[in-house]
Amino acid sequence: MLVTRFGTVRPFLKLLVKVVDFGATPEGAPMLAAMKSLPELMGRKVLEPAEIDTELLAGQAWEQAKPTVLASLGLSGRAGEHLAVRAALLDGTYREVAGSLPANTQITFDDDGRLHFAALEPEPEPASLRELRAAVNAMLVSRSGYGRVGAEAQELSRVSVFTGVRGRTR
Repeated sequence: MLVTRFGTVRPFLKLLVKVVDFGATPEGAPMLAAMKSLPELMGRKVLEPAEIDTELLAGQAWEQAKPTVLASLGLSGRAGEHLAVRAALLDGTYREVAGSLPANTQITFDDDGRLHFAALEPEPEPASLRELRAAVNAMLVSRSGYGRVGAEAQELSRVSVFTGVRGRTR
């Protein structure tokens, strides 16, 4: 499914809709037009109302698709009810965050009302990372000057000469 590979496909979408000549039936033409406009909208957080095609699914087409769309989104079809639940959730979260601000010494507001967070302390380096660093350093440093990693790279690439970082050829 394309959705699971979106991170891989995303960089190519702008080119894809330009290079591939997609076609559609008359009923599917609005959907194709919407698909072709998606790459231009990706990454944007705000769309202007004029950029939204409100006729994509309208009239009989919307009435026919509506039960399936609403069921797949877990919505009842009554917007007021859905929005009231979302507004209550947003209000509760806002009040919870606002209530914890006075006790939180990591958060301050400047004179212009901008929010600032204090710098976080770094996490201690785990023992496994120190062990890994030591193992990598041991592989990179050897008596011969360029280490086992360099020797293996030279052997695998079948190169007969290896130039070290100091410019010496081996």
